[in-house]
Amino acid sequence: MRSFLKFLITALGLVLVLIGVGAVLAGLQAERTLKSGLERTLSYVFLAEATVETVDVAFLERSVEVKGLTLANPANFREGTAIQCDSIVATIDPRTLISDNPTITKVMLEGTTLNIRYELGDGTNLKQLAENAARLSGEEDATAPRGARRSFLIEELRCEGAQVELSANVLPASSMSMEVAPFVLADVGDDRPITTAELSVVVLRSFLRETMSFKGLAKPVVDLLRREFKGLRDEQEPEDSPPGTE
Repeated sequence: MRSFLKFLITALGLVLVLIGVGAVLAGLQAERTLKSGLERTLSYVFLAEATVETVDVAFLERSVEVKGLTLANPANFREGTAIQCDSIVATIDPRTLISDNPTITKVMLEGTTLNIRYELGDGTNLKQLAENAARLSGEEDATAPRGARRSFLIEELRCEGAQVELSANVLPASSMSMEVAPFVLADVGDDRPITTAELSVVVLRSFLRETMSFKGLAKPVVDLLRREFKGLRDEQEPEDSPPGTE
């Protein structure tokens, strides 16, 4: 009897170990799949190369963390990085995972750097990326990556530790750097599901709005950003004046 119990405990231990190993392997496979899928989706949305260092799935925290996101400049702009983000954490409501529009309770962006480049005749790289993403709004494209077609309900988006690097080939000051104050967007999408492309436009427009609120910007810079902001305004957005226009 003791031998049987010993065998049973040993067998049970091996099964638990195998389950644990299987869960780890499944998690690693899921993370690799999410990483490649996210890179394909963002590259398709922005029409620019997107790379991600790692994607970590935290089942207990009900969250997914994207580390080391880099988005290259769009076509017609010099080679370089347009956006870098150290960490993006999305917290998901597990009860909605199998629904058509999963709910993301919070998206946290930390350590974001936007390299806003203005080129005469082409505008800014940020506006071009936003326009590339906006081309997908309200359209169904069966050839698009699944991630680009999926919609989400996003309750809150937070951004902390962001920085903007401004450069141009026509301004008196060739470059300048400034920190973006932390900001929060509630009910992103106005209580309606939005796609990755629509979320991208909202985020980029928010960054541009925050940049325009900086005090001490030279008038040529303000005028430039004002034109870019006007081009990014949503047609349904209220006709209030953006920061710095009064």
